[in-house]
Amino acid sequence: MNPRQAWIFTHHAPRELFSGYGRLDAGRDLVVAVDGGMADNPRPALYHALYTACLADRPDALPEKTVRIVGKFCESGDELIPQVKLPAVKRGDVLAMPVAGAYQLSMASNYNLAPRPAVLCLEEGSLENQDRIFASRKKLVKKNRKMETKNEK
Repeated sequence: MNPRQAWIFTHHAPRELFSGYGRLDAGRDLVVAVDGGMADNPRPALYHALYTACLADRPDALPEKTVRIVGKFCESGDELIPQVKLPAVKRGDVLAMPVAGAYQLSMASNYNLAPRPAVLCLEEGSLENQDRIFASRKKLVKKNRKMETKNEK
């Protein structure tokens, strides 16, 4: 599991978390680069999906500056959020994109050999790593198939 990046699904809506790689003052614009991008969420590049963001540990902090959020892939379409007002951002801050989109998981890829983020499910105070859920479901399906085959004989 990539410890710096994750998709989180709750009964409310999916969210995506990124760690900040760095920032660049480019004239008037402050550009914040994160450890995700168009491979995990191609929606902004494909059809200009719009998002907002906040700092995960300070979601209610007052915004100080308008920033541009870009991904790590250095492609022209790797812009996650063209403009969002955020508090002071520093390297290592965790950026949360609430309501990141239900299709983001199925649309993600391993573009440029980047691993997909971990998928975490939160429900009623419990946390599950989706890889374990998939593995246990796969095991259950396999067991059911064995039982069906046995019953057919």
